[in-house]
Amino acid sequence: MQNTRKVLVISILVVILIVIGLIAGDLFARNYAQNKASDAVTQISGLSAENENISVHGWPFLPQLISGKLSSVDIKADALNYKTGNANIRLENADFTIQGLSTSEPYHADALTGKALLTTQSLQNLVTAQGLKMQVKNESGQI
Repeated sequence: MQNTRKVLVISILVVILIVIGLIAGDLFARNYAQNKASDAVTQISGLSAENENISVHGWPFLPQLISGKLSSVDIKADALNYKTGNANIRLENADFTIQGLSTSEPYHADALTGKALLTTQSLQNLVTAQGLKMQVKNESGQI
């Protein structure tokens, strides 16, 4: 009877240690993937971010990583900067969600939705890069 109890206690402790190990591994993998997601976003879009915060959703996380595709990734940044041709574009207060982001190169995503503010200067840069002779002005909140 005492041996049975001892085996039961040891078995329970082993199971608890395995569960703790799996949870710790899942959290470590999520952190690693959030860093890789930042790299992927930069490679896909050419964006550089200021004060970005990337969150990978879904639990448990490891099955997503093994499948090679993250189901949902949120990106929030104070500003995103992008250079296209002759125009420097700045998007402020960026908030994007990426669905189906691949975890290996070449990175790709199934869908991207989001919102950001296009600065007046960035809009002027786009107009100028297109060769248009227009002046973008912001008067009383109207462009």
